[in-house]
Amino acid sequence: MHNYGLTWIDNEELYKVTYETFKKPFEKAYDGFDPYNSKNSVDPLGALFYMAALNISFDAWVDIERSRQIGKTLQNAVGTWHQRVLGLAEDWKDKGANGGVFDLESISPIYGYEPYPDKPKTIIAEVKNKFNTIKASDEKALHLKMYEQVSSRGKKSTVAYLIQIIPKDGEKYNKPWVPSKAFETPLVRHIDGYSAYNLVFKHNGALEELYNALPSILKDVIHNLDLKSFAVSEADIIKLANLFKSTY
Repeated sequence: MHNYGLTWIDNEELYKVTYETFKKPFEKAYDGFDPYNSKNSVDPLGALFYMAALNISFDAWVDIERSRQIGKTLQNAVGTWHQRVLGLAEDWKDKGANGGVFDLESISPIYGYEPYPDKPKTIIAEVKNKFNTIKASDEKALHLKMYEQVSSRGKKSTVAYLIQIIPKDGEKYNKPWVPSKAFETPLVRHIDGYSAYNLVFKHNGALEELYNALPSILKDVIHNLDLKSFAVSEADIIKLANLFKSTY
């Protein structure tokens, strides 16, 4: 059994979710990268511009391109991971990649959610890794979809949240989401990741505690995948902690 000192979440389930989400991306990251035979098309002109701008060799560019391709895969996995982790909270369910209109839904009406925290409501939520993950041209359509879901389930008993894990400029917010050319309603909201974790898990500082436990979790994942040793040092962890504080 895995124990990471997190009292507000099932630590074993957290490990399983992390392992299942990152198994393929991590294995892919440890595969060799051949720029002459890549599944993803490589831009030879872009390679030359990179080399000229950064004053680097072809081999150095290969390392950058490998990191870039792995980074795209990992970014997608991180968003999925947040969805699955939030789905481990009491009274919540992860709807899965093909589980329905939204990523998360409360199993039953729950208290504590705006605009009327003293009244129980069913909560539906969409999870995005960054505040700008959604194209501006798509925001209005998503807002309308969220409102239609609220309306179909009963305006007095349902609220829709857009959870934006990484906020803009470190802002913490839980307020109506009003994209360009969309109407305002208190029943369609957006919330930053730090505040969302506090709210969903009913535990202040949940996201920061999770972040601090992640090196141990990932070390276990890499060990059980029989990959190379975990390369994140204690000095790196201190720098990462400062990075977290600058983000939130």
